[in-house]
Amino acid sequence: MFRSVRVEKLPSVVRATAIFACAAAQITAFAQVSEDRNSGSSAVLEEIIVTAQKREERLIDVPLAVTAVSGEALRQRQIEDVADLAFVIPSLTYTPGINDLITSLRVRGIGTILFNQGLESSVSYVLDGVPLARQAQAFQDLIDIERVEVLPGPQGMLFGKNATAGVINVVTARPSDEFSYMGDVTVAELDEYRARASVAGPLASGISGRITGFINDVGGHISNVDDGRDLNGGLSYGIRTQFAFDPSDAVDLLLIGDYRNAERDCCQWQALQADNPLYASLLSPVVASPDNRWVNINADVFNDSEQWGLSLQGDITTDLGEITSITAYREWDLAANNDIESVPTEDPLFGLPVNFGAFDVNLSETSIQQFSQELRLASAGGGALNYVVGLYYLNLTADRAFTRRIGLCFPSP
Repeated sequence: MFRSVRVEKLPSVVRATAIFACAAAQITAFAQVSEDRNSGSSAVLEEIIVTAQKREERLIDVPLAVTAVSGEALRQRQIEDVADLAFVIPSLTYTPGINDLITSLRVRGIGTILFNQGLESSVSYVLDGVPLARQAQAFQDLIDIERVEVLPGPQGMLFGKNATAGVINVVTARPSDEFSYMGDVTVAELDEYRARASVAGPLASGISGRITGFINDVGGHISNVDDGRDLNGGLSYGIRTQFAFDPSDAVDLLLIGDYRNAERDCCQWQALQADNPLYASLLSPVVASPDNRWVNINADVFNDSEQWGLSLQGDITTDLGEITSITAYREWDLAANNDIESVPTEDPLFGLPVNFGAFDVNLSETSIQQFSQELRLASAGGGALNYVVGLYYLNLTADRAFTRRIGLCFPSP
């Protein structure tokens, strides 16, 4: 069913979005709101359920500072990826770097930029109950999301030792017992094309599924004088499948598998200021300024990543509370290179504002494999005594290699 077509005109972008949806629950809710408005009565506010205390609770009942954004709100605001979350969550700050490894998310201004992959970020990113071992794994597209929760401040009691500054908890949309589908296409200026779709519904008695796919092709907004390349754009695509099993009223199982690939000509820096006369002459015809959108380089620029994961969550309802087991495995690979001195020469240069002589071979290759197992018992909440008891195990392997060309300048006659 064709639901809506929306065309927005902004100062720098023209965006056409077509949304297709068919969900009985959504249509019923839309009709209820319409009746309330036509009758003049007060509108019914949407009830937001969060898992900030490792149990499903109404946001209004959680005695914590939690910012929760629903998936519908993300779609309405055209939030495409994790970097865009900072536009809708005031306490969240996104700080980009020349690749994913030195890009960071901060909560209330507190966070960690991790060049050393032996260290953990102080802001934990949790995807469908699975903490990602390194924050670099989190910089991905937000497709078919149920909600995003941001918890500021130390959260080590429930989310582990790498949550001293906060937690970003992302929950994807779950399989449905009713058939539904959704899709949208975005076309914008500067060669931006995006498409995504999902289908959910019952597969058999007690079994339901959901499949989601997306593809983004975004043109670069930085131009290279040397060879005419457009930089800082790229192609990304992925798929996620979910299967929910309900063998009994007390047992629920959820199996999730996802794959994502990103091939980006990113992220090359631009000269904003050049006080060194030699460096300013080498940049020519590029002129350093705060409005500069040009570079003059000869090296390859890329920030390519590939990621996949599997998780199995089991929930058993007992008189003592809900027993939850989450078993997960994830792999993430990154290859990144950028032109350090940002001038079109293959030989290291000296006398410039960089160390060890400038160079343009700066390849970084990183591979991460993680296996995690969580087991916990959580009371239903709302009583005089509420508790969460659990165990967590993580096995992490992180490999990183550098390929660099560095020139050293020694005094000589």
